Amino acid sequence: MKQFFISAKMSVVFGVVMCLVLGLLGIVLPAEVIQAQTQDGGLIDIATYTAYGLAIATLLVFYKDFTGKRTLFWALLFLLVAAVLREAGIQHMLTQTDTTAFKIRFFTNPHNPLCEKIRALAILAIVAIVALYIVIRTALPLLKGLFKGNGLSWSIAGLCATTIVSKCVDRAHGNYYKWTGTPVSDQVMPYLTLIEEGLEMFIPLWAVLACWQHHFIKNH
Repeated sequence: MKQFFISAKMSVVFGVVMCLVLGLLGIVLPAEVIQAQTQDGGLIDIATYTAYGLAIATLLVFYKDFTGKRTLFWALLFLLVAAVLREAGIQHMLTQTDTTAFKIRFFTNPHNPLCEKIRALAILAIVAIVALYIVIRTALPLLKGLFKGNGLSWSIAGLCATTIVSKCVDRAHGNYYKWTGTPVSDQVMPYLTLIEEGLEMFIPLWAVLACWQHHFIKNH
């Protein structure tokens, strides 16, 4: 059982379950219910914060698994906290003159105060440096693990893929409007939101799975 849990098969099963859960929610729930539960304070929003809390708690519980890699541990913890803050909308709190402080238009808008731009840029730089450090420390072993069927590598790949797809879906309706000049219909929009918010909910759950796999591999 443990051998299966740390294998790529477990990560594939988790990915399939993720798709089935979102698909089932889309089939069973009416559009108006989906729209209500994907808003701030809805069930999916609450589930997302709960999942991030679980991910942070799991990482802290397995602190000893990072003996000799303490800097990596703190970098991962920092990135999880940063993700929670981003989910909470810190990008909107950092500016009083624009809708978000983490987009190119914010920095190119001459009406936005220089102090806000410097503050936002500093935060982005810190997050980028931490993320780059994690990539440098883990990219090669994880890449090798993908070809060896290592479950941890496959779960990290699943986490990254889920993040990328959620961002693509998040921008889909805006890009559709730019390309066609027609907004996405009210019947379709709730389901796009369900996919986006649902995938974001599974990002920290991928992290929980990866933490457990790392723990079992470390002690195998």
